[in-house]
Amino acid sequence: MTGDLVIRSARPGDDVGPVIREAFADEGEQVSALWAEVEQSDAWRAGLVTERDGVVVGHVGLSHAWVDARRELVDVWLLSPLSVVPQQQGAGIGTRLVAAAVETARASGTPLLFLEGDRWYYGRRGFER
Repeated sequence: MTGDLVIRSARPGDDVGPVIREAFADEGEQVSALWAEVEQSDAWRAGLVTERDGVVVGHVGLSHAWVDARRELVDVWLLSPLSVVPQQQGAGIGTRLVAAAVETARASGTPLLFLEGDRWYYGRRGFER
């Protein structure tokens, strides 16, 4: 792990599929295909990547979701997937991507950010069940 980490907005030329497939291992093809569909849909809100030495080593996606509240449907965001290539896991990249995703959602004005994932991992990063 050499070089500085850079977190930035995903660009059209960024191929995050390999990062997602590596990070999700056995489920990687399915998760990557699902994210590719989200990116091409109206549900897409943002994607962030982490680069090290010009190579994308992490990714987090943000998409649209609805919460069926008592009086109305509420437009919210969903954080998923969060992916870091296995060789870079444990170095704080995921934590930094989550923080950047939270800030991106907050800046958008969305009233809530939901996620799907391990409650132990995300609980340590401020999310509640």
